Parts: sequence; C-alpha cells; structure tokens
Amino acid sequence: MRIETCLDIFFSIFEMLKKIITYIAISFYLLGTTEASELLKLGNFISHYIEHKNADNLSILDFINVHYVKATVVDDDFKEDQKLPFKSHNDCKLIIAQVDKIHNNDYCIVTPYVETNTQITQYHSPLLGDQFLEEIFQPPKSRSS
Repeated sequence: MRIETCLDIFFSIFEMLKKIITYIAISFYLLGTTEASELLKLGNFISHYIEHKNADNLSILDFINVHYVKATVVDDDFKEDQKLPFKSHNDCKLIIAQVDKIHNNDYCIVTPYVETNTQITQYHSPLLGDQFLEEIFQPPKSRSS
C-alpha cells in the first residue's frame, strides 16, 4: 500500500507541474508575440491615476476619458502618458504579410504545351513467353464423353 500511495502522490505532483509549465509557456508566448505585453503596464496606469486623483481629484472614468478617448495633448506629463498601457505601440513580434495581385500580363505564367505520345504500346518481356496467354483466354468447350 505504501508504494501505491507514493506513486499516487508523485503522479499528482507531476500533473500539477505539467499544468504550471504549460501556463508559464503560454504566458511567455503571448507576452512576447502579441499586444498582451501591454498588460504589464497596469502598474503605470494605477500610479498615474493616483497622481491625477491626488492633484485634480479625477474619477477613474474621467481619467480614462482624458487619456484614451480625447485627442492626445502634449503637456507636462506627456512622457508619463505614453507609458500607459495601449497608449503607444511597442515592437511586437507579430508579422503580417500581404501579397498583392499582379494585373499586368507581362507577369503571366503560361503553361508550356507538351506533346504526349498517344500510341499505346504493349510491354513484351523476352523472358516470359506468350504461349501461356494464348491458353488462358479460350472459349469454353463442351466435353464429349
């Protein structure tokens, strides 16, 4: 019983570690290749909001309206405003490629005409005689006894 209990504990820990490693790998991938890395700037959002709340007594909706909805105003704290999440673009690793259609006839690819031999030839092996083929395909014969 004791070995089975140890194995059960080992497998439960192994399953938990698999989940943790999977979540960490997915998080690193999303933070590195998408705009999800902007979520790391939430600390800047909170500290900048606290500064505005202490100085101007702004509500959270007014803060979002000033910094995200209205046009960007270059003022004293413009550099701090650009550190807010989703305010400026970073070097995202996502690459988008676009292929335009070519409408010029100079670039058309013409398939070449290949003449094929339409004559059907039979394969004849010098090692295999054709006497067996003649004996196989014979009409049925009646037996006369």
